Amino acid sequence: MKKAIASLIACSVAGLAAQAQAHECAHMYQHANYGGEVRVVEIGANISNIGSLWNDQISSVIVHSGCVLNVWQHADFGGAHETWQGNIPYVGDWWNDQITAYTCTCS
Repeated sequence: MKKAIASLIACSVAGLAAQAQAHECAHMYQHANYGGEVRVVEIGANISNIGSLWNDQISSVIVHSGCVLNVWQHADFGGAHETWQGNIPYVGDWWNDQITAYTCTCS
């Protein structure tokens, strides 16, 4: 009986984790190589200003399969623009700590 309950709990936890990931489009990280704090980006995100805690703080990203992350240098989708897919352990010297706005979509 204990094994059955433990198995049921494990399945429920795995199901909740999968459900949470189903809403995720990408992860943005404070440092290169996916280090530091992480910000979860939900599918359909349309953020014109990331806010003072995350503004100009992002150095690496993981974009989930089938998804596209668009980033902008300034608020209200202004300045330079870039589109990313896949795993990006370092956004590059130019984009490092420059992101202020973003959208994320998945097919």
